[in-house]
Amino acid sequence: MPAFFGPRTGGVRDMNDQGLIAAAGALPPRACLPLAYAGRPGEVARLALAIGCLSLVTLSLYRFWGKTRLRRYLWGRVMLDGVPLEYTGRGSELFIGFLFALAVLIPFFAVYSALYYFVLTQGRVAEWIFQGVYLALIYWLVGVALWRARRYRLTRTMWRGIRCGQTGSAVGYATRMFAYTALAIASLGLAVPLRNVLLYRYEIAHTWFGDRSFACDAHAWPLMQRWILAWLLLVPTLGLTWFWYKAGETRHLVGATAIETVRFRSAIRGRQLLALYSVYGLAMGAVIVVIAAAVALPFVGAIMEAATGGGPPPQPPLHLVPILVGGALLLFLVLSILPAVLLVHRGLALICRTLTIEGAPDYAAIAQSERTTPGFGEGLADALGAGGI
Repeated sequence: MPAFFGPRTGGVRDMNDQGLIAAAGALPPRACLPLAYAGRPGEVARLALAIGCLSLVTLSLYRFWGKTRLRRYLWGRVMLDGVPLEYTGRGSELFIGFLFALAVLIPFFAVYSALYYFVLTQGRVAEWIFQGVYLALIYWLVGVALWRARRYRLTRTMWRGIRCGQTGSAVGYATRMFAYTALAIASLGLAVPLRNVLLYRYEIAHTWFGDRSFACDAHAWPLMQRWILAWLLLVPTLGLTWFWYKAGETRHLVGATAIETVRFRSAIRGRQLLALYSVYGLAMGAVIVVIAAAVALPFVGAIMEAATGGGPPPQPPLHLVPILVGGALLLFLVLSILPAVLLVHRGLALICRTLTIEGAPDYAAIAQSERTTPGFGEGLADALGAGGI
């Protein structure tokens, strides 16, 4: 299940949790829980544009509150059994988390810089070793950041008044991610299915809905034949077999996931993943080329005109600098909209369209979790560029 499954924007928190669950318990059981996504691309685009504009005006400070607004919209359009999910996070929590991350990372990078100049005097081999250790440590920190971000999002995700949650250790997850990735690299990529399955099982084993935990009994062996074929054909097919493999892996992992008597099934296909990422990649490339060409042509024309007119060497066309600035701002805004609409919105719609939830939970038996929730979140992931939606 995606970590960003989430929320609706009002009403649920004001109701009595146990009363709501008890009332839902009177509903007749269903073979499958209906799942739908009601988001609209135009609404997502307008929201992303507003967030981009406000982020520009505030020198990117607004992005924490903007991300919260976008999540509330997306979570609130995911309808599970006719009830929308709810995202209860706040922009201030993301901002505070970012400040805490800076308080840790700034001294870390300062120490790295100081040690790096010392290592440079010790020879090329010492420099390579030092850089390898540094990159390994950064990768480990990314694992810590991803786990803490996932925990924050889950604890801010509610359905029918019941909060999701995550236990487990960020250090334990990061260490596993580092070790499994090292194994995958050492095996020239052949151990990738094992890495992905083990990490997914650790994530699911520590995922909760209220006081009920999820479980996963997936194994890597059923994926090995598919992965070896995809791995062998990766270069000849220019990477297209990755989409075929990833769809099969997703179906396998989701199909092995359950929460008590409720099980999950995915019908996603490689061609759907290929279409999702191809449309996004082509649109991004086209926008960048068009805006870059529109900005560059006036500069090229002015320089060529000055060069062919004789006289002194051509001066930089400073009167065209506003065009350069305007093009950069336009590119920033467009690139704020495209990922939200073409990747996040369409990706969430694809997940909901291909995911089946079999069985119905015993609503009356599910209680609110009493575990503490983090007071802030995702600062480290945001600082390391691993935040996402």
